[in-house]
Amino acid sequence: MYDLPADESDKFRSGDTALMLSGFHFLRQVQFGENSIALKSDAAEQRLGKVRKMAEQIERAARERRAAERDVMYSGSGDR
Repeated sequence: MYDLPADESDKFRSGDTALMLSGFHFLRQVQFGENSIALKSDAAEQRLGKVRKMAEQIERAARERRAAERDVMYSGSGDR
């Protein structure tokens, strides 16, 4: 999802300290909104599409579950 320059991605292979520092850099980006690591626009749009699709599926399942519960509750068994 991130567009890392070659020298930045080489740090991942160069040792634990460099990897840890790159990890801190990434955390600053994610947690504090530091926009120093460029995003790949295609990857960001694809991820957003997946998140929206998942949210729609969750909402649809919740609607169906509420409708089924409502049907059971108002089924008119008359046993009260």
